[in-house]
Amino acid sequence: MSFLQPALLWALPLIALPVIIHLISRRRHRIVPWAAMMFLLDAQRASQGMARLRQWLILALRVLALTLLIIAAGRPLLSAGANWLGGSIETIFIVLDRSSSMEQIDPQGDKSKRRAALDRMKEYVQRVGRVQRVVLLDSATGKPIVLEDVRSLDRLPQTQATAAAANIPGLLQQIADRVERDKTGGGEIWILSDLRAADWNPSSGRWGDLRRRFGTMPQLAIRLLAFDQPAQRDHSIRVTRAEVETASRGDHRLSIDFTIERLGTDTTPTQIPVTFEIDGVSTSHTVMCREREHVVRGFPIPLDEQVTEGWGVVSIPADDQPGNNRFYFSFAPPIARHTVIVCEDRGVGRYFEQVAATPNERGIEYSAEVVSVEQAATADLDAASLVVWQAPFPTGQLADRLKAFLAEGRPMLVLPPTTTPAAGDWFGLSWSDWKHAEKAREGEAIDNWRTDSGLLAHDESGRPLPVADWRILRWRTLEGNAIVTARLATGDPMLVRAAAPEAAECWFLAALPRAADSNIAQERIVSYVMTHRLIAQGARIASPAKMWDAGSGPARSLESSPRLAPAAQAPVSVPASAVAGVFRQDGHRVALNRPGAEDATDVLDSEQIDRLFEGCNFRSITGGAGEDRSLAREVWRAMLLAMLAALVAEGMLSLPNRPIAAQQASAPGSNDAAPRREAA
Repeated sequence: MSFLQPALLWALPLIALPVIIHLISRRRHRIVPWAAMMFLLDAQRASQGMARLRQWLILALRVLALTLLIIAAGRPLLSAGANWLGGSIETIFIVLDRSSSMEQIDPQGDKSKRRAALDRMKEYVQRVGRVQRVVLLDSATGKPIVLEDVRSLDRLPQTQATAAAANIPGLLQQIADRVERDKTGGGEIWILSDLRAADWNPSSGRWGDLRRRFGTMPQLAIRLLAFDQPAQRDHSIRVTRAEVETASRGDHRLSIDFTIERLGTDTTPTQIPVTFEIDGVSTSHTVMCREREHVVRGFPIPLDEQVTEGWGVVSIPADDQPGNNRFYFSFAPPIARHTVIVCEDRGVGRYFEQVAATPNERGIEYSAEVVSVEQAATADLDAASLVVWQAPFPTGQLADRLKAFLAEGRPMLVLPPTTTPAAGDWFGLSWSDWKHAEKAREGEAIDNWRTDSGLLAHDESGRPLPVADWRILRWRTLEGNAIVTARLATGDPMLVRAAAPEAAECWFLAALPRAADSNIAQERIVSYVMTHRLIAQGARIASPAKMWDAGSGPARSLESSPRLAPAAQAPVSVPASAVAGVFRQDGHRVALNRPGAEDATDVLDSEQIDRLFEGCNFRSITGGAGEDRSLAREVWRAMLLAMLAALVAEGMLSLPNRPIAAQQASAPGSNDAAPRREAA
């Protein structure tokens, strides 16, 4: 509880007045002994205990009434913050989630989660007052700014909507560093978020360090203002491919693959009109969405013969989540898919050469080049969509070239070398010695694998890949921090991805496609799909028509590039690379959109949040964006009502006792006449 007029609390010593008056009133009468009163004194002593208790209750109620009057005059606030004694707050940190999911509209309040959180925060700071400093950290810039006037909080460029994802643990780590550096005293951290798991990353190793550091800062209160209600009507649209191609009749057209996903709670089959805008020309197409996901492949849009590159935007009607109803794309003719294969075992090289060179899409050239480890230094990586590496980990200049290859977002598939032992490591991962299946003829099966995303996800029609048909006779495990996609029945990882951010597309397969090691070559459907998914991903990166995630590392290079869409004169929030749109860079067009994780609807529950902040001065405030509920409310009216109740109770206890004669007269049988005895 805090106070809008804390100076009036200096009057609290006045609550001693009833006690002083009571003590004085007891001393104003002179006691004179009188023998005739001895019988009355004996009767009074019999009821002295109850009389004394009654006097103390009357005194306590008088003190309470005066205390409540003074507190009500100070205009108390019942707040969700930490300022309980009415003093000033040194610093309030506001951590704002600006991701696209925060643009979900509450159907009752017609206000986005982001706007509702900002309005409540602005009102809270203004009501509490006496805040020495307000610091804003937004998820798009990640840079703290000191607010001069909190009334402009919702109008700042750093609080506007973006398409970039949030990194909540990273922002909290910045606050912990600042508090330790500046020796911040009493303060509050307010996190404004919708609790999307992708933004909080609860499995991050940072949370353990944050709990330890904030646990030693009891003066710093952490408050979470959470809007975690799911949307009712929410469909998202995303373009996965846009390429110029020539049809069989020689027509010049744009072929687009796009996906519409139902993210809301409403499961009613819906007809959704899809609008494509290219060079000012609109094309419409209606899609009937019955399932959670609807995929359209190769949707044709006619183009003029002279148009070979360009950009466009696809949109669906607005719903409860307008942040995912538009998607920008750029297009160009498809580039050739080239794979570089570096291997020790020529049989492994020939297998992947055959897989990579087999066309997967019509009208696109596929090629593969097998080189030895000695020839790898001169391989043309600039034209490669994928690098397959089956050899000891690279070193020297070759390692630097491959790291630059991965830094661009192009993928690399690493297989175990045949040499024993395998020395060195690659992004913190190293190979162990060879392991063998207990039953050499049967082999070990894949026990579990990810089917929702990654290289082993279900195909376009939703059917699972036959990963369970793999049998592994010999393999090498990876030691180090990695993201496991598939495991053997023994628990050993079979397919993993490097956890290092700079090697996010470096994949490791723990077995070789040789008859002595596995049946991967015989069950080639899985390895074919895996390889071509990696090739397609690398081709998208190498294509002159690029589609990047807003706020990502590559997107930051567009800060000084001219914006093509939305219009350059339109207001763009800071930073520009966190806002969806189209840029021109080096003569090419780059489309920025929300990351795929922003379309995931998984949210953290209260138990998960409590575990993340276990041991900290933490409290969570949940609710709907449409609720008109303040974070700090004046409660002086309740104080006055409580004072009146105390005065009424004091008055009832102060009423004089009824005379003894009256009590006897009203006692049962007191009016009965005494029986008369007849004289004899």
